[in-house]
Amino acid sequence: MGIQDLERVALESYNGNFEAITRPDSISLSAYENFLGISVHERISDFRTGFQYPILIGDVGCNVGVALAKLQELEYVEAFGIDIQPIYSEATPFRRERRIVANLENMPGIPDNTFDYLISYRTLHHTRVNLSLPEIHRILRPGGVADLSLRNWFLYQDAIKSAGLGNNLILYSLVSELHGVLGEFVSQLKEKYGNIWDLEPEVHETRFELKKPI
Repeated sequence: MGIQDLERVALESYNGNFEAITRPDSISLSAYENFLGISVHERISDFRTGFQYPILIGDVGCNVGVALAKLQELEYVEAFGIDIQPIYSEATPFRRERRIVANLENMPGIPDNTFDYLISYRTLHHTRVNLSLPEIHRILRPGGVADLSLRNWFLYQDAIKSAGLGNNLILYSLVSELHGVLGEFVSQLKEKYGNIWDLEPEVHETRFELKKPI
């Protein structure tokens, strides 16, 4: 799908007016990178040898598009935002044709194998991940990568398994690497911190990488 075709998808995804948000709860691109432990510039460099220009990037759960605006400034990149809420901020550059309004659990307007790279932070826990993860995987091109986060990962392990993505997921955590028996990991959290529900969200927000094989 070409850029103009995807822009048409964006324009057709929502026929009403976008709502202006005066105090947006949106996160910068540098915050995405710091938490996810990645550099978008390095990701783009990785793609430059195997993909044609431009690199097509999607900000999954873009909110008002603070990070999206920075992605749109990068060389060799065409960036789109995907969010269920039709909102924007007057303080953030807004391009209607680059905002796809969609439920991450079902995005029929976006064809298979569309994006080279997807990035998302603090969004997936609002979805049924057994549905949203396969959709994210579907719209990635073969060889594409998604850098994602999920709050309270250990509560979604059955849903992640039922998504059927197997070895395409590589999981990490701010607390410790998630290897071995998950029950032991949770027990260690309880022993160290007490009630795990009293933890700050950043402590049990998990980052992971989703790859689509070539």
